Amino acid sequence: MGGENSRDHAFSATARSLPLLENDTAALTLAFYYSFARHPHIRMLLIMPLCLGLFFLFMYRAGAYGGQLAGETAWIPMAALAWPFFNFSLFLFNVFGVDAQSFQGLMLLPVQRRKYLIAKNIALAPFVLGLSLFFVATGALLVQAPLRVIALSLILAAHLYLFFSVVGNYLSVGFPYRINRDALRQPTRRLRMVIVGVASTALATLMILPATCCMLAERFLSVHPDIMVRNAGILSAAALLVSSLAAYMVGLSVFGDQFTEREHRIYLRISGDRE
Repeated sequence: MGGENSRDHAFSATARSLPLLENDTAALTLAFYYSFARHPHIRMLLIMPLCLGLFFLFMYRAGAYGGQLAGETAWIPMAALAWPFFNFSLFLFNVFGVDAQSFQGLMLLPVQRRKYLIAKNIALAPFVLGLSLFFVATGALLVQAPLRVIALSLILAAHLYLFFSVVGNYLSVGFPYRINRDALRQPTRRLRMVIVGVASTALATLMILPATCCMLAERFLSVHPDIMVRNAGILSAAALLVSSLAAYMVGLSVFGDQFTEREHRIYLRISGDRE
């Protein structure tokens, strides 16, 4: 009876509709979300930044910074943008890495493969973008950042998530590997995981550079007399958002077809990558 109740609860948790999503995509999204939420790495990547953000807020409230932060509003949005994407790059660049036990079952579902990618991208969004929103809110409390800077941060956060999703879908289909909870404890895999971590950080740094340029333009050109130059940061951010959205829509079709062709190879890579 207890087993039946748990199965009924698991079914009801994923048998819900989500706005703008078809039923099968919504079910996959919820299933992937619960899978990510239970993963210990995800929890650690959430808890550490939250604790540090609360620490900075407490220090500011206690007067530890004095008036030194009054005019320094640019670094707060940049931290809000960069940290979550550096943190979650391991999962954003390898969306099937935690599916070693369930990928074979996913292969049997009569669902278009591009919907797997959509569901994975949406399932990770609450963790990455939620952390970004937390840092933006914390930054606004710390230094009373202008609404213009906050709006720019939100636009760039959306752009970065779409951009990381495009690159992540490509890497996930082309270069999948298993995310093992104890990978760093295994000597034969430790070096590989270190190399993957360094490469992911380097790639994330390059991908964040355009957003960094927008933030720098907002910081140094916002007082320019010419209206176009003065709004260069926000206009550039909007252009990045539109281009990343277009790339994401095109990439879904391309990477979905590649996923259909390579799904068995992906399964062998993530399920056979064991010690």
